[in-house]
Amino acid sequence: MFNKILYKRSTKLIMIALVLLFTIGLGVRTAELRAADETWRARYWNNKSMSGDPVVDRQEKNINHDWGEGSPDDKVHSDEFSARWTRVINFPAGNYRFTATMDDGMRVWLGETLILDSWYDSQAHSQMVTRYIPAAEQRVKVEYYENGGDAQAKLAIEPLSTANIVRWRGEYFSNPTLSGSPTLVRNDDQINFDWGGGSPAANIPADNFSVRWSRTVNLDQGRYRFTTATDDGVRLWVNGRLLIDKWFDQAPTTYSTEIDLPGGPAEIRMEYYEGSGGASARLERTQVSGPSADNSWRGEYFNNKDLSGSPSLVRNDANIAFNWGNGSPGPGINTGTSAHAANGDRRRFTP
Repeated sequence: MFNKILYKRSTKLIMIALVLLFTIGLGVRTAELRAADETWRARYWNNKSMSGDPVVDRQEKNINHDWGEGSPDDKVHSDEFSARWTRVINFPAGNYRFTATMDDGMRVWLGETLILDSWYDSQAHSQMVTRYIPAAEQRVKVEYYENGGDAQAKLAIEPLSTANIVRWRGEYFSNPTLSGSPTLVRNDDQINFDWGGGSPAANIPADNFSVRWSRTVNLDQGRYRFTTATDDGVRLWVNGRLLIDKWFDQAPTTYSTEIDLPGGPAEIRMEYYEGSGGASARLERTQVSGPSADNSWRGEYFNNKDLSGSPSLVRNDANIAFNWGNGSPGPGINTGTSAHAANGDRRRFTP
């Protein structure tokens, strides 16, 4: 009986010891991971292609090197060497500017995406790129080579504040399908852009880009008209309801839709893509009925007889009581044209 109790106690002690050893080992591993995340793993090769085994493998706090005509280490040649730095960084959500300074070549990856590529012989120079990064851990990889002469390799990662987005949150993508993480996130005062053959920002292509604008606004109870004018595709949601869906290549085209809102916060989202050629995007909102609605007539004037295309003139008319004779209704309107008026009050009388 005594031996049996002793055996149980011994077994229990062994189990406790194993748990303690495992916990200590796990703690050491976690500390190693945290230490690695706080520094860059730097590897250096005595060739320009990072081939074979590195001659130096060490941790570096920053990528901020200006070796001049010297070398990163006694084991590394002063010319025709290469380096690779890797690090996992915990990014809070936001925009970040990556600035690389090099002599000669450098390239930078964010995750699996090559975001900066300057892989050629050069004098000392800098390149910048801005990326929006959602809250996540991201692996950053930097590669560098030195051919001859001076050697310099630097990378700075600077967070850019998005706290001031108080109107339209504009998320800009370097593709026409709103895929992946946006390249740029910024505050847009209004959706009223005509980029022509240009682009919304330096890091957005002039063709094949897309944008998502979103905003919550407090609106009075009533009926509202939303009007989009885009080149090319557009989609519009209000309170989760898809009101406009014209997701295809098109010349500048205007679409209007109306919705009754109960009053209070209204969530508005507009998506847009540019294929090629000219680029423009506009959104307008008008209350057409309700306590604060404008009771005037909305007059839309067209330079044709069938109300086709976009109106050439839009204005508020107090009454429909015109005699233009041989003249024109207004600037930009031909004589002998057509007009379409919609009552801003939109009252319906039933017997």
